[in-house]
Amino acid sequence: MFQKKSLGQVFLTDPNIQRKIIDAANIQSHETVVEIGCGNGALTGKLKDKAGQLFVIDLDNDCLQATQSAVPDPSQITWICEDILTHQFQDIPEPFVVVSNLPYYISAKFIQLLGKRRQSVTRAVVMFQTEFSQKIIATPGTKEYTSLSVYSQFYGQAKKLFNVSRQCFFPVPNVDSTVIEWIPNHELPPIDCDHFNTMVQSIFWGRRKTLHRVLHQNPYIQVTDQLKGILESRGWQSIRAESFDVPQFLELYDAIKDHFSLRV
Repeated sequence: MFQKKSLGQVFLTDPNIQRKIIDAANIQSHETVVEIGCGNGALTGKLKDKAGQLFVIDLDNDCLQATQSAVPDPSQITWICEDILTHQFQDIPEPFVVVSNLPYYISAKFIQLLGKRRQSVTRAVVMFQTEFSQKIIATPGTKEYTSLSVYSQFYGQAKKLFNVSRQCFFPVPNVDSTVIEWIPNHELPPIDCDHFNTMVQSIFWGRRKTLHRVLHQNPYIQVTDQLKGILESRGWQSIRAESFDVPQFLELYDAIKDHFSLRV
């Protein structure tokens, strides 16, 4: 199997890590599984043996064909050659478990996709670049804590499972990896989620700026003249909101949601 650098491909070769991922996914015989990015088929056959139904999605048709040749009884698997970021999951029975070792350059968009598709997903076991995984599970006030942290922790609960050395791949990448389990929140507060996410994005645009300043200066939202009084009444005007956890961001949103709008 030849690497296609344009697709960010590296192939998992360590059997022990393959086994750990399968064990972590804890697939039950009645479950539908969606494998995203089959690569060289390192996980595909093992997932097929565990799952009730297996759907494999990969943008690279060469990977799909190579995996079909390597896996016993490939007719038991549904093969889909599409970009996961534009795929609509049509004809895949819900709910489903996601297992993925995907190209790292689409990691942020993939987390956003999981958030949007949360009602369809039972759980996801995904390998990310270690630096990226640290953002997903970061705690407030740390340098790793970003709007992505808030996003992933608003839409679900993420936990680190284990690290994976770069030596477990071919060709050897320049980074180490981490396997994350993400379980979606199927019950969210009755709010405008896109509105909320943009507010959070605006706050992290100006790290180290006070909340009052960043809400006035960011390029994503514009605020009303009443905002200052609202922040002062809560004692928030001089704090740095990157120290807020998800419940505090929700409290902030509830207080100011009628006093900001998206910039056009």
